[in-house]
Amino acid sequence: MTGKIIYYLKYVFVFASVLLVFSVITKIAIGAELSIIGFIAPTLYGSTAGIIFAAYNYHLRKSEIILHETIHTSGCALVILDSDKKIVSCNKKFCDLLNCEEKVNVGEPFDKLAHLEPVHDSKIENLNKLITKGNSTVYIKIVKSSFSVPYDKKQYSVFSLLDYTATVNLEKLLIFEKENAERMEKLKSEFFAQMSHEIRTPLNTILSFHRLLRDEFGDEPPDYIKEIFGSIDNSAERIIRTIDLILNMSEIQNGFYKYKPVKIDLVTLLKELIGNFKSMADSKNISLLFHNFSVNPIIIADEYSVIQTIMNLVDNAIKFTYIGKVDIFLEDSPDNNCVIRITDTGVGMSEEYLQNLFTPFMQEERGYTRRFEGNGLGLSLVKNYCDMNKAKLRFSSKKNDGTEVFVEFPTTVRIYPGK
Repeated sequence: MTGKIIYYLKYVFVFASVLLVFSVITKIAIGAELSIIGFIAPTLYGSTAGIIFAAYNYHLRKSEIILHETIHTSGCALVILDSDKKIVSCNKKFCDLLNCEEKVNVGEPFDKLAHLEPVHDSKIENLNKLITKGNSTVYIKIVKSSFSVPYDKKQYSVFSLLDYTATVNLEKLLIFEKENAERMEKLKSEFFAQMSHEIRTPLNTILSFHRLLRDEFGDEPPDYIKEIFGSIDNSAERIIRTIDLILNMSEIQNGFYKYKPVKIDLVTLLKELIGNFKSMADSKNISLLFHNFSVNPIIIADEYSVIQTIMNLVDNAIKFTYIGKVDIFLEDSPDNNCVIRITDTGVGMSEEYLQNLFTPFMQEERGYTRRFEGNGLGLSLVKNYCDMNKAKLRFSSKKNDGTEVFVEFPTTVRIYPGK
């Protein structure tokens, strides 16, 4: 409303100015002033000018209050500097950020209050370190804008200082925790490797004496002796398998595994490995069959890791199957990769366990009441071996409804870089 009044008063002011000029010209021209015009013009001119001046003064004061409140109620620290880097204005947030005990004086150089240094070792872009005169450190990001005043030749800059101290401290804490976790993981792997060697040495001695005792009893020992020797063999095999798994995992985690890509015929390899599991399947009355549908079963991969992958998966399929069958298929994918598909009619896995399938030492059944042997390292190793051979690994399973495993090996050469 006030803006409209000023708008119309401008025209009144112009009209009064014209009357005033006309009155002066008339007086000069004829030596006498027109009584009405001579009275109205100065009065109208003066009144209109006064009203306009008052209205402009009101708007100017209102703008100053709005600007002042905007700066001092802002959520971030604001400071205005001139071209000489002297403070023109700042808000309370700025004083709080610098821990200023006294009020910041206008015209005070910014360098006297704080020192800015860029930070290069942070993932946060354009980060600066603000060191105050009290030697406290604040991490900030700066947003700058500049302007100039028409009647003043100086350039002014508005700086918004965003406090990132809490974010930087959290980043440092996360980096420390990550490095600490990696160090502990390495220590754990080294500990397991050392313990595995400590166990293997006396175990080898025990097995040597076991073989000597077996030789002493000859080819046909009593049945109870056969059972004792059988228990020793099974227990030793279980310990050796556990040790091998721990050592293999330690090698991979510490980056010591030596990857050696060679040409592998999967048909020949699968037939040989499946033959090794035949007696295990027969002892449980489980059908173990191999089906080859691959036209080109040749891959380039690390042979040891491929063998360990297949052995772990087939061993699991037989171990977790009570009745039924285990089928192993060799097929070609649509993009001519080799796919090993292993299906069983075993106990299957729950949806919750599938989410943590490759976590080391993770088992669906834990404690002394578990039905199946194992240490939870087999599938974690399989995942690592598949990754180093660029093979895709996928599980499909339902509780009490069997499991299906897919391992897709690329037929092109891809070298595992290691660590």
